[in-house]
Amino acid sequence: MIDAASLRSNDLSVQQLRSFCAVFEQGSYSAAAKQQFLATATVWEQVRGVERCYETTLFTRHGRNIRPNDEAQMLYDALRPVLTGLDSSFEVLDERRSPSQLRLVTGMRMLLEELGDHFRSFLESHPGVSLQLLHGDNVTAEELIAADEADLGLTLAPPPQTDQTGFVYEKAYSVEFLALAPPDHPLAGRARLRLNDLIKYPLIVGHHGTNSRRVLEEALHREELLEKAQIAVETDNSAFTAACVRAGLGVGIVAGRGGGPITKDLVGLSLRNQLGNARIVFIWKAGRILSQGVLDLIEDIKRSGAERSEKKGKSKSKG
Repeated sequence: MIDAASLRSNDLSVQQLRSFCAVFEQGSYSAAAKQQFLATATVWEQVRGVERCYETTLFTRHGRNIRPNDEAQMLYDALRPVLTGLDSSFEVLDERRSPSQLRLVTGMRMLLEELGDHFRSFLESHPGVSLQLLHGDNVTAEELIAADEADLGLTLAPPPQTDQTGFVYEKAYSVEFLALAPPDHPLAGRARLRLNDLIKYPLIVGHHGTNSRRVLEEALHREELLEKAQIAVETDNSAFTAACVRAGLGVGIVAGRGGGPITKDLVGLSLRNQLGNARIVFIWKAGRILSQGVLDLIEDIKRSGAERSEKKGKSKSKG
């Protein structure tokens, strides 16, 4: 039996929903019309149709601008994933018929140290599918995914207080926070490292707003050491940090694993007891239907991460 809500939704078209979301995102009817190659009057009438169906007003005018109200925000949060899922349904079927491309945003360290084998396996098991690899942190990944310029992100998890509306985050695996130093550095021979030891030397850290920088500053603040920290260089990726360490600019703070291509000639000292572990997460747009190829890649990376964690746990228990 069809309920009343289903009957009401029959009065809505996909184009009306797109126009509402476009007006919400663009902040004006004219900008939304230009984005969709429609007349402004057409977009206005389509939004009015949405308002009539939901029996509410969604936007209020302030001078030449319009602003969404709380009900518009609730409706947008509900409808945007629906439209995303509808769009991605074509991609899922197209993947079975013709070659496609997976656009993935990730960090330099992960690409160099952890993902190569997974990408090779992916391409071998999905002939005809190509990869477009983009460099960026979680902020860049979210921006590219929101703009439909990337399909999937694999980055450090965003800070807990970040607005995560519109995205799905799924844990991939965990890595440690490390202090990187040259082999001849005074800290290199330490069996145990304290934050009080770190602040005696210039530090090479991530930019303000990065997760690693936030975690480090919170830990220093708890021990009343934040004001004593000497920030020498700020970088936006681990490869830059390692290069600065090799140049003798200070001790680097990164999230990763020691002994890889980026850090192989440096000493990586664990900061797990001081900073905890760093979570690596997959990111995709809420509502998106992931193709089987993407799901296979996600499961392969997660399985490998779990195996590394299990192996490391056994090694520590033996020690």
